Amino acid sequence: MIEAQAENLSYEIAECHCYLGLLAWTRGEDAVAASGYVAAIAACQAAQDEVLEAETSYWYAYLLAGQGAFDEAQSLLAGVEAMEQVLVVPRMKLRHFDMRFRIAEMAGDWRAAFDHHRIYHELVVEDYRRLASARAYTMKLALDLETMRRKEDSARLERERLLEENLRLAAEQREAVLASRTDPLTGLGNRRELQLRCRDWADTGVTHAALMLCDIDHFKRINDVFSHSIGDIVLARVAGLLGDAGAEGGLAIRMGGEEFLLLLPGTRAADAFAAAERLRLRVQDHDWSEVAPKLEVACSIGLADWSLADSLEAALQVADANLYAAKNAGRNRCMAPAP
Repeated sequence: MIEAQAENLSYEIAECHCYLGLLAWTRGEDAVAASGYVAAIAACQAAQDEVLEAETSYWYAYLLAGQGAFDEAQSLLAGVEAMEQVLVVPRMKLRHFDMRFRIAEMAGDWRAAFDHHRIYHELVVEDYRRLASARAYTMKLALDLETMRRKEDSARLERERLLEENLRLAAEQREAVLASRTDPLTGLGNRRELQLRCRDWADTGVTHAALMLCDIDHFKRINDVFSHSIGDIVLARVAGLLGDAGAEGGLAIRMGGEEFLLLLPGTRAADAFAAAERLRLRVQDHDWSEVAPKLEVACSIGLADWSLADSLEAALQVADANLYAAKNAGRNRCMAPAP
């Protein structure tokens, strides 16, 4: 939450408030949970994320209904109904009428519960026709309708079910955030991680950095001769060497394919040349026979200076030009900007 507020990330702030509200709910602290949901809804509106706002409204409405505040719960659901773009999504529409049914059921309004459940039923059948399983789900809905009047004491059990589902979704969302910043093959950061870290550096007063653009030489030949699976192992090994080189304050990311980028904040390209040479030699001298007999791997590196006040893309173009020059000069070498 502190990091999200520091960067004014409305969506992340909204998520944090949602989860804080959810945690308070699990402890039975309904007032704290309600406060978290209200703050989350406000943050969703600031982020203009109607999907998360709708989902948070459902959790809050269920909490209110559990307290007997059915009018307030229904008012929240009515607000969601005004979000036409959200309810255009079939699954969100299903979620909405399912929630309307459950809250009407908790209020003992069987007529409304039946009407909402009927709409929910129709949406489910339509959805499951697309998935070729409408009959099984229709039978489940029929059973749900038959047992609806016997569920007056099921609010606690339903809350536990919702809690488990919401915790699962929260875990999936955390994994998705991590995945959005990480390259799955090498474990290095990706371009999104690059943007966030550069923003952090600028906020902490870093004014310049050295760029080292590293490309594995003849990587296509490695894939063609030794197989793509060996190529993937080579990428992971080089990423490990690159990550070790930038471990102290630097940032190593995978740009794509066989190309990597190492940023050294507070360093000039001329001063980073020795580090680039060490990295090149580490790649060259690595025991690649462990990966495949007769496998040899080398890399070329282009360096550039980057002032954080200027465009990163411009600095990358300089590094790329130097990398191209290193390739033309015979590969397995480093090339820095002219002094």
